[in-house]
Amino acid sequence: MSAHYRKLSIVSSLFVVAGLFLMFTSAFFGTALADTWLSMQGGAVETSAYDRIADTYIRNFVIIGSIMFGAGILMGIL
Repeated sequence: MSAHYRKLSIVSSLFVVAGLFLMFTSAFFGTALADTWLSMQGGAVETSAYDRIADTYIRNFVIIGSIMFGAGILMGIL
């Protein structure tokens, strides 16, 4: 049974680290995806539209990171 707990703790740790990584780098990844979206639109859109898209991407990364972090913590506790 010890090997099972060891594997579970490794997966739990990876989820926590990946979640924190996504939360703290969400601005970088979000703006990179927004820049890609902007270039696909021809490079000319309203500033408010670009800001909305960038904020949406950033929030998505924060939410995904938070879920992964929470799942890792719960796995570690249980």
